[in-house]
Amino acid sequence: MIRDAISHLRAGGPARPDLADAVEELAQQRFRGWAGVEGEAITFRADRDLLARVGEGRLNQVAVDGCTRFLSGTLEPTETVRGPAEQKARTSVRISSDLLARVETRCKELSAKLGWTVRPVNVFVAAFEQDAPATRE
Repeated sequence: MIRDAISHLRAGGPARPDLADAVEELAQQRFRGWAGVEGEAITFRADRDLLARVGEGRLNQVAVDGCTRFLSGTLEPTETVRGPAEQKARTSVRISSDLLARVETRCKELSAKLGWTVRPVNVFVAAFEQDAPATRE
């Protein structure tokens, strides 16, 4: 798969989200060990359009802010749905271990109340949805 991605990048061609995801995953593995980077990396798939509207450089801060609002009760998690693979992109955010542990505890509490399994990714997506500007038609 990586050799396919390299060839595709060298020769160009139509978009190949699967190859982009493979290269991105390798990059994340490579940079996990950077010194000075705090927190735990959480990798997940989300709607490409939503991620683009938030902006790659802002994803982490929006996720952290969303976690804080979730814990204070001012952000409700979004129940995510499966969609076509080509509409989803692999991404990751880095959340401090302490904050993530508190979010996971709150997620477990809410799961029983809401009747579906709430995960931190549901909090991230809710934060992205509130932060992202509306799609222009």
